[in-house]
Amino acid sequence: ARGISVCNKKKDELVELTEKANEIGLELTFDHESPSEVVNAKLATNDGTIPNPLNLHSDWSNDFSDAPNFSWGDLYCYLINKKGYDQESLKAYKSLEGYRLHWDGHVYNLERNKNIYFEHHIMKFSVKPTEREKTPLGNKPTYDGWIIIHKDGVVLSAHCPCIGGSDGACRHIGAALIELEDTLRQNTVVTCTGEKCAWKRRKRTHNEATNLEDMTFTKPEIGKKKKKAVKPSTRNYDPRPKKAVNNENLVSQFRALLINTVPSAVGLHILPDHGLNEATEAIDEITEQTSTNGVPLTSIHGNPFIQEQPFTLDCISPFKTHPPSVDEIMQKGQGIKRKLNFNESEIDFIEKKTRLQSQQSDWFLYRKGRITASKCKRVASLKPTTSPSKTIKELLVNNTPQSTAMLQGLQNEDNIAEAFINKMDTVEGKKGVTITKCGLFVSKTHGFLGASPDGIITDPEQTTPGVAEFKYIQVKPDETLTDVLLRQHICSKVQHNNAETIQLNKNHKYYFQLYQQMFGTEGGLFYEKVTFTEAFWSPILNKVENFFDKFFVYELAYPRIQLGLERFHY
Repeated sequence: ARGISVCNKKKDELVELTEKANEIGLELTFDHESPSEVVNAKLATNDGTIPNPLNLHSDWSNDFSDAPNFSWGDLYCYLINKKGYDQESLKAYKSLEGYRLHWDGHVYNLERNKNIYFEHHIMKFSVKPTEREKTPLGNKPTYDGWIIIHKDGVVLSAHCPCIGGSDGACRHIGAALIELEDTLRQNTVVTCTGEKCAWKRRKRTHNEATNLEDMTFTKPEIGKKKKKAVKPSTRNYDPRPKKAVNNENLVSQFRALLINTVPSAVGLHILPDHGLNEATEAIDEITEQTSTNGVPLTSIHGNPFIQEQPFTLDCISPFKTHPPSVDEIMQKGQGIKRKLNFNESEIDFIEKKTRLQSQQSDWFLYRKGRITASKCKRVASLKPTTSPSKTIKELLVNNTPQSTAMLQGLQNEDNIAEAFINKMDTVEGKKGVTITKCGLFVSKTHGFLGASPDGIITDPEQTTPGVAEFKYIQVKPDETLTDVLLRQHICSKVQHNNAETIQLNKNHKYYFQLYQQMFGTEGGLFYEKVTFTEAFWSPILNKVENFFDKFFVYELAYPRIQLGLERFHY
């Protein structure tokens, strides 16, 4: 009534426009056209008046073989002259409300009339409301509108019965135009056999109600491919609840006690023989000790018998009252950090019990709650202005499925170790170098740090052992290993003795992983002669410990990110 366009305006914007109009004293005008006059004006051409599409009840078809050549350029030229659209919005067209309606399948019954009026084609459409079951005007299930297009693809006019559709550029018309352009561009006509035109149609939404338990709430990401869900397999899924899963350590102890008590037990052969025997390669004999009440106890790996398992996150008891105070969470977090520190016998026990690494449940059990070497770079490079929530979730929740490349790397570890020893023998002239498998090492001084090297290297010429970390690099047929290492920035070129060679990139995550492994195992030598230096490691350790103390430990004490909630800010 004031001559102001309200197309594509939200409630807040309409209120603001009204207030501004009152401030400047814009007078009301009552000479506006009636709805029928608006429609008649849209149907008028230089050669005559096109009949109202809503009054045409026959000759409608979804066969677009004779449709005009309507393209994105025609759509752009039509909308750019309408209120609510500009170059920026059309450039980012996927953010438009009309595109979202098209993408979500709200456009129904897009059809073309077979008759051509004054060189113009008539299209009609139905668009389902986004949040209502019925339209506010007419109480209908869809907005039924139409579009008039010239034979050369130029849009003459469009109309929608919604509140903002009188100027021919509402979200429903935009969705119908995008749907028409997509239909003409994507679909193909079967002509080789002379059959009728066959058009592929997008799947449509249904009107039936869906049970809440069957709904999946996700953030819409238009244009991005959906990731396939990881299918459960025997390698990454156990259908039993956590409390019903037998700990491999418990099974191994039971088997050892059964052998000592009843060597001819019938069910002995069905118990897996890998916990104390195969996993640790019988490093120490199982010896018997006697407790105060005369019951025989078993000493594992020659260590003093550990009657209680070393601390794990499963031992954390929940708060009795909710919500807990910040002081309670902080006190509990500091207690967890203290309990993550183990003595030498416990560290040795865990290392020997986890030598099968990812093939043992204990390995996952003792890693949880610790910052492992593979995540060292991720934590140390976190900026102060970056939210730590995603990193915390990666450390505690995300279980990355084992890829084919990772599986090949695990299968080739023995071959890589053998090739390394042969190269040390033939190229370096070092005799007697050996690599032994190892499990999870917990740092003696910083119990929240853990590392699982692929092996421990023993060199007779060195006073301390080193750690071995194997990386299986896939090389393309037209590349060399050096090319791949440089392309992936694992290594960098350096000058050595007037010759160009490559060495490990000190800013790569593999280098950080190696350093934490050397710190956790108290080793100091790698094949490339990477020697442990306090100057390089000290600032990294400070950043990692600061992350643990400031963010990570409180999530361990009072989980929120793991439950999909926003973390507390302490």
